[in-house]
Amino acid sequence: MDTFERKSYTLACKRILYNNTYKNIALVIHHMLTNSSLDVSEVTHLVTDNVTNFTKSFRCFGVTELENSNQNRSTL
Repeated sequence: MDTFERKSYTLACKRILYNNTYKNIALVIHHMLTNSSLDVSEVTHLVTDNVTNFTKSFRCFGVTELENSNQNRSTL
């Protein structure tokens, strides 16, 4: 039964010891999500600081809200 109760979880907190380029950040996030027991398609938000490499990583590799809603419609 859906209660529409808001929930929040912390999946991981990882220090990147090598070059923190936007590509490496995307790889680390991808590995953390795929190695978790979560359904990655249900992850809707990630919280980070506003460093340029993070914003570029999400801009280049993220799924936009429009793409996500179109995918959900095609599976109905």
